[in-house]
Amino acid sequence: MFKRIDLKSGGKMGIVVPRTNEMSSSFSISSEGRDVLPRVYEGGLALWECALDLVLFMDESNVSFVRKDSNVLELGCGFGLPGVWAMMRGCARCVFQDLNADVLASATTQHVLANMNASVFSSRKCSLVAGDWFDEALLKLIRSESTRDDGTYDLIITAETLYTPALVSRLFFMLENLLSKSNDQSVAIVASKRYYFGSGLGGGTSLLMSMCDEKTSKLSAKVVRVLEDGASNIREVLLIRRR
Repeated sequence: MFKRIDLKSGGKMGIVVPRTNEMSSSFSISSEGRDVLPRVYEGGLALWECALDLVLFMDESNVSFVRKDSNVLELGCGFGLPGVWAMMRGCARCVFQDLNADVLASATTQHVLANMNASVFSSRKCSLVAGDWFDEALLKLIRSESTRDDGTYDLIITAETLYTPALVSRLFFMLENLLSKSNDQSVAIVASKRYYFGSGLGGGTSLLMSMCDEKTSKLSAKVVRVLEDGASNIREVLLIRRR
């Protein structure tokens, strides 16, 4: 354990150093200073500031985003801190998805175990799903992990996953398909930078907002928190609901 976050709702969340000695050779990029290698490694071994933004927003909100019957999905989870927070709040089930099985084993699992009893795995309170957002089979697999008959989720959370336009478009598609239609309280919460600057980037919350604002969109989005420090990119938290 190298850090603990004090939670306004009570208790602390532990953050640990991912265990990388058992990981496959493809992850040597993480030790070479590479944050991301598209569709190979998407930064799951790093603690991204927007993940903490998302945890703190949910924890400090006057709105209860998690109920005892809530099905929760964290997309592009990495450390899985927002999903762990939902489990600490007593959700019925949390599904953690990441591109890499190695990340799920070395980073996500460690954070679940650092904050929850190991029985959450045997009791199916949580599950781990590896796969590429652009693989149609992943959508089916995620649906199969929901306890809802229609394969949807009451709460979908994701952080720092919007750094290219392609990822923004794909997340929009997944939210349209996986956010519950029968629960009028269902919501997706997205924490990301407003713009991602740099070669091969160009995504951000601004682009996702514009997609939700389209007349044909089935989703509506609202900026609920803006974080500025004057030194780095502006970060935002969005609430996304069905229209």
